[in-house]
Amino acid sequence: MRGVVRIENCAIPATDNFPIVASRFSPSASDDEGLTDELVSTVVVIQSALGTSRKYYHDFALYLVVCGVPAVYTYDLRGLGDSLFPTPENLQATRREQFRFARENKDITVLDHWVFRDQIGVLQYVRKVHPHSEIVIVGNSLGAQLSPAAMVESEGSPPLVSRCLWISASNTYYRYFRNPYRIKIFGHYILPSSSKRLGFTPAKVIGLAEHPLPLGVGLEWFKATNHPRYFCGISESMDKVYKSAQGKVLSLSFEDDHLFRAGTFKSWLRELGSRVEKRWVHFTIAKRANLSMKELILEGRVGGSVGHLKFFKEEVGGRLCLWEAILPFLITGKFPEWSGQPLHAKL
Repeated sequence: MRGVVRIENCAIPATDNFPIVASRFSPSASDDEGLTDELVSTVVVIQSALGTSRKYYHDFALYLVVCGVPAVYTYDLRGLGDSLFPTPENLQATRREQFRFARENKDITVLDHWVFRDQIGVLQYVRKVHPHSEIVIVGNSLGAQLSPAAMVESEGSPPLVSRCLWISASNTYYRYFRNPYRIKIFGHYILPSSSKRLGFTPAKVIGLAEHPLPLGVGLEWFKATNHPRYFCGISESMDKVYKSAQGKVLSLSFEDDHLFRAGTFKSWLRELGSRVEKRWVHFTIAKRANLSMKELILEGRVGGSVGHLKFFKEEVGGRLCLWEAILPFLITGKFPEWSGQPLHAKL
């Protein structure tokens, strides 16, 4: 295992040159001395859940570097966290600045800006910096839902990403929520109209985001949740991306997810076409067991609450041995034995 981890904040240009604030985790100078890029096999990019700061994933990024991953990137999509200004003087944004940006940038959307400008821009930058490495995405919720756009060939070039680990990636159709009527009433009637008056979307009201969302993002997201196929149902470009994506996806979800029912995770994974080899594991919670954490995972169980986000916290994902269990997939691309049989696409 390596020792000290170096953390550097930087601004990465999106495809339209908007600066996306990111953090790069890598071994200290003494730890990576002598390594060349030819010896580096895997670089990991962590993509956040809706309205969640890149800083939430700090623990997991540190763990990956300590375990030998040579570089891990986290980043904030435009309008979230610290990615607020075209010419950022510093890389730390205040809460007031987040609200101001959301009000002044109502035209930002999920599909046009976050998927095809921000995400692709970050991954192109990572590819340029690490030309001999595989790029692997670890996506949480929305961050996973965006990732297939990086798994398609572009102008004859291979996909930017070879495989993805999805955590709590669901079909976010409102009927799949544990409380669908709350989403229907707030998300389809109250919040859209109030968002237009406010100039931004206060998604925290219904427990969906810690940051205010740009108006365009909120309205597009609410529209997608009203369709049984979510973003693939309202966007031909996303539907095409999902059908033409290639590579591997390992999707994990958890019984105590407070937002979504079990079937929605499998439903969303099946939107991917036949060129993606995919596995889905839905972990149940072991109430009482005389087994170790590792033995529970082999049985598709975990020894404590994980929910929608807590996989990325050391006291949860680390303590329950989930991080250790998925590490070989990230580094080598080999599906773990406990991930079961391949999941086939919908016909």
